[in-house]
Amino acid sequence: MCNYKILNEKKNGFIVQCSDCEHIQLGFGTSLINFSEDDFFDFHLQARDFLKKNIAVKDKKEKCIYLNTFTENSRMALSYNELITLSEMLSSASNMLIIFNLLYKKDIK
Repeated sequence: MCNYKILNEKKNGFIVQCSDCEHIQLGFGTSLINFSEDDFFDFHLQARDFLKKNIAVKDKKEKCIYLNTFTENSRMALSYNELITLSEMLSSASNMLIIFNLLYKKDIK
């Protein structure tokens, strides 16, 4: 059974990591995704890089952005507004992971 520590929590979702198996769980909207730590960092970079592209989106509430979840046959559909919120959550959680890894002398990226 997993023993979770909260990395980030907002009204639309949460990001937690199991202290035992170190897998990360992202709950956002109606999605619940489990990541290895490496896949989580890659997912965060993917979201951040999408925002850096400054792609024009007509309707910021339309679910027209698709992110790879690193799970076979699965992607996450988001609106631009949701992507901004998710990206902020991912950044905060990534920073917490780096801090935890530094404190507990794990290899960090």
